[in-house]
Amino acid sequence: MISLTARHLSIRRGGRTLLDNVSLRAEAGELLAVVGANGAGKSTLLTALAGLRKPDAGQVMLNDVPLSELTGTTLARIRAYLPQNPRCEWPLSVERLVALGLTPSLPLFGDLPATARARATAALADCDLLAHREQSVTTLSGGEFARAMLARAFIGNPDILIVDEPLTGLDPRHAIEIATRLRAFARAGKLVIASLHDLTLAARYATRILALREGRLICDGPSGQILNAEMIRAVFDTDGKILGEVDYPYVDYRGPT
Repeated sequence: MISLTARHLSIRRGGRTLLDNVSLRAEAGELLAVVGANGAGKSTLLTALAGLRKPDAGQVMLNDVPLSELTGTTLARIRAYLPQNPRCEWPLSVERLVALGLTPSLPLFGDLPATARARATAALADCDLLAHREQSVTTLSGGEFARAMLARAFIGNPDILIVDEPLTGLDPRHAIEIATRLRAFARAGKLVIASLHDLTLAARYATRILALREGRLICDGPSGQILNAEMIRAVFDTDGKILGEVDYPYVDYRGPT
């Protein structure tokens, strides 16, 4: 079973501590939502877990093997990473952009192989983009492009999927559909780690929540146990409480304390 472990991670840049002694272990079957205010260290943690940022102290291990010992090709086969605010300025078709998630098995030029096209079709369907498959990515709306990049992350069926603010810019319908897709991906035996600002969707879809504040780990545990008024106040400096049914909770914010 796949696992990702961070041990005493600390990262500093420009005299500022971005992560301060953060430790965690995440395993297949989990949808781990990383939450926190702007500047809390969420993106820094995700890039470190993806093996894209070397910590100043501590280490990240994949199945107890340090990421530093894995080649880039090996790591790319196991995990997919979607950064916050991705960009593409080339006039690729949406289908071709999504199929890039299968690199390096794709040819540089020419039509997609039949197997790649079939997988692209499935990924496009999962993200409600079949009608846009031949459209240039440079003509997509912000929400459509966000879904195209998610499809690109899904297409390779990675064991670990790390996504930074994947629901930002999506309308309510597509945000719910993508959150449902992320949860289903985890239930299929994958490990999903996602930074989220929407605590209601985190409460409904994440199996576990990890909260950061100023680079420090504030709390980490099952969503239904740790997401409460005390946690919201400690992490976000605002009052709020969890309302609704057990399977359909929502966070009601009361304003700053």
